[in-house]
Amino acid sequence: ILQGTPKERRFQSKLAKTLLYIGVPMGLQFSITAIGSIMLQSANNALGTACVAAFTSAMRIKMFFICTFESLGIAMATYSGQNYGAGKWQRMRKGTGVSILMGILVTVTISTLLLMHGYGVFSLFSQNAEVIELGIRIAQVTFPFYFIYVFLEGFSGALRGTGKTMGPMAVILVNMCGIRMLSLWFLMRHYHSAEGVAGIYPITWITTAVCLGVMYWRQNKKRKLEIG
Repeated sequence: ILQGTPKERRFQSKLAKTLLYIGVPMGLQFSITAIGSIMLQSANNALGTACVAAFTSAMRIKMFFICTFESLGIAMATYSGQNYGAGKWQRMRKGTGVSILMGILVTVTISTLLLMHGYGVFSLFSQNAEVIELGIRIAQVTFPFYFIYVFLEGFSGALRGTGKTMGPMAVILVNMCGIRMLSLWFLMRHYHSAEGVAGIYPITWITTAVCLGVMYWRQNKKRKLEIG
């Protein structure tokens, strides 16, 4: 049975600072993603009630993917932190690759099944033919690209596990808010439709995954130089 000593129970400002440095950016990352979704929702509201209902249905179906992504990211942060602390860098890299591969397999399977049975899935949320049709069109734009989000969460989790939390948070802030706003402005001017709004999701997933991938690659390269 673990029993803490009186000294260990005291408030330790240095430890608290470290925990806040790691924990706050991780928490803000989820808030930033939510803010980005609110921006798209505001554009979606201007397309009519049928489009709003279709996007609401798509966002509920999205939870099939989100549960996989967030679990993957949290698992990678824990796994990377343990191996990073133990100095097992190669094992951490291998685990990152395996987790991303597993996530892609799960995501592709879910995407394929949902696209194959799109009408039946969306009819669970609405019996309106227009809403179902719009929902299927939104799914055709977003579902095939959900596997990209696996890279986003995998790289982000691996970086957070090594204590690099500010970098991933900044990348997600710039892409999920900044790039998303620019994409929204452009697409709404040229593609004022449900597909135009939906297309912003894969665009920002790609840019975020690329930025995080570069950060992860640079960290690995730096580690190789340190090892020699």
